[in-house]
Amino acid sequence: MKRTGILALLSLMLLGQAWLGWGSEPVHALSCAPPRAVTEEVADSDIVFRGTLVSTQDHRLVDKFYYTFEVTEWWKGDSKLQRIDIYSNGWDTFEKGKEYVVFADADDIHKPKAHLCGNTGPVAGVDVASLGEGAKPGSTGEETEQGETGTTGGKSMFARMVEGFIHLIRLIQGSHY
Repeated sequence: MKRTGILALLSLMLLGQAWLGWGSEPVHALSCAPPRAVTEEVADSDIVFRGTLVSTQDHRLVDKFYYTFEVTEWWKGDSKLQRIDIYSNGWDTFEKGKEYVVFADADDIHKPKAHLCGNTGPVAGVDVASLGEGAKPGSTGEETEQGETGTTGGKSMFARMVEGFIHLIRLIQGSHY
């Protein structure tokens, strides 16, 4: 009798689990809200530039994987630089030889990363007219129309937490992408 009761209970638990599992909605790990206006994102960025991806430095760890861009126009950041390394945020989809507008922040150890969700993307998909005229690489680094040069934290606390969480998961998994 005791054994029959246990088997009946286990059967009910399995049926309940199967019933609860059916009709479930698919779950997505991360999705972004529509990007903010370009001018808002400039205000919240340490670095904004237009450039062509010339190389990638592949590495197993996210914080060591980076992209090298040949800069053609600066709106915010060190306009003296003709090349800049942007470290991976774990979700980048840059292709070598293509031109991008990049909105990035520099973290505590000065490794700039493109915003996790935002307007970073191919030039054709970004409203560069609203950015105004930028500075050409090699200029004096004076303040541009949009804001000061340099790197001070502009990323929201939530975005930093999400990036940290993604970084932690990738480190634990030891994944390579």
